[in-house]
Amino acid sequence: MPVVHVGLFGHIDHGKTALAAQLTEKPSTAALDKHPEEKERGITIDLGFSSFELGDYTVTLVDAPGHADLIRTVVAGAEIIDAAILVVAADEGPQVQTGEHLVVLNHLGIDRGVIALNKVDLVDEKTVERRIEEIKRVLQGTTLEDAPIIPVSAKIGEGIEDLKDALLEVLEPPNRDLDSPFRMPIDHAFHVKGAGTVVTGTVLTGRVEVGDELTLYPIGKTVEVKSIQSFGKDKQEACAGDRVGIALRGIREEEIERGFQLAEEGSLRVTRYLDLKVEIDPLFPQSIGQKTMLHIHVGMRSVPARIVPHDDGFLLDSLRPGESSYLYAKLNEPVAVREGDRTILVKLDLPPTTLRIAGSGLVEDTSKRETFKRVSRRRGRVTRADHMGKGLAVVDGLALNKEHAERLVGEKVRTEGGVEGKIVDTHGTRGAVLVDFEGEVKTGERVVLERVRDVKIDL
Repeated sequence: MPVVHVGLFGHIDHGKTALAAQLTEKPSTAALDKHPEEKERGITIDLGFSSFELGDYTVTLVDAPGHADLIRTVVAGAEIIDAAILVVAADEGPQVQTGEHLVVLNHLGIDRGVIALNKVDLVDEKTVERRIEEIKRVLQGTTLEDAPIIPVSAKIGEGIEDLKDALLEVLEPPNRDLDSPFRMPIDHAFHVKGAGTVVTGTVLTGRVEVGDELTLYPIGKTVEVKSIQSFGKDKQEACAGDRVGIALRGIREEEIERGFQLAEEGSLRVTRYLDLKVEIDPLFPQSIGQKTMLHIHVGMRSVPARIVPHDDGFLLDSLRPGESSYLYAKLNEPVAVREGDRTILVKLDLPPTTLRIAGSGLVEDTSKRETFKRVSRRRGRVTRADHMGKGLAVVDGLALNKEHAERLVGEKVRTEGGVEGKIVDTHGTRGAVLVDFEGEVKTGERVVLERVRDVKIDL
């Protein structure tokens, strides 16, 4: 029976956990608000996991918190899912975190999902119709634009079967990578009497068996697999797509953090430097400038980083919303990655009423970079198109004085009309130069001198 992982997303108090309780047949670690603080506050503050059977599938539910302060946990949950249920309360309609969660799903390419319009027992039919139209507008241009919208009430159980039917319609058997080395991001670590240190996670790639030796990244510690369980059942092995708990020999629970990864030795690169090919979200409210602080989400790990926007090594002053290019990031802590890993960029110091998802990127390189290139431009003007009938043009404004002009001899220039030329000599004592153009130019035309130099950025 194929296993699919479905994330529950939506604004705080819109009923995600109540919906998970209606769907769940088998709770797992941290499922259904088991965290003590969640019980006290009545909201989800951590990832919850549970499961149920649907058609030919075993569905693992990943319940992500809706509170604005917990967006990092939301991104962590979104990294391991195949499809999504976006929950919107009928009495409130789409809210800020509804949109923020939708942006996360959009950047991760999650295009299979349904919308659960919850709490319909609290409103009349006209309000339900109005909310459906509001949701359709919010979904426009996203990966879930065509997702079905199902009215439900998690409180009284209304519409739950319709929701299951709609979810079954959009699910497809996932294409799991069984051939790559084993890799599993860790979402929880704890001590179990009689078993020792246990970690839970969703296997991303490969296979693992009881008795295998693995490396705990990024700390590089070797551990041994003592036992494997999935929703209470002992297993001899686990493979990509499985939701498992693994008992480990050789490490204590307090040494493990969320976002650490279990993987085969040498299969991941530990680094504090990432070069990312990025897309800045068109709805992000500001440009990303030099040395901006962002949180880089790699798998389930979130690390602060200073970034440098560039275009294939040429420095950019900034990246504006909707633009694509490269970001070089120096992280505050090491992460374990492979080239091609997807990352999410988050600006956590923005207010929660503002979209904080800056964009997404793919890991291109993990090497430390010492220098970049900067293009400087000076603009001058043709003051004489043909000096003394020699076919050379006099250009003013490119140099400050004669000494500066002498250093420009041999440099290439172009007019704004695209005619290229070369500085061959100085002219006079005030910084004018003589340029041999490859085509005809006119007096008054603007001339551009571009020079490339190496610069070091201190992060």
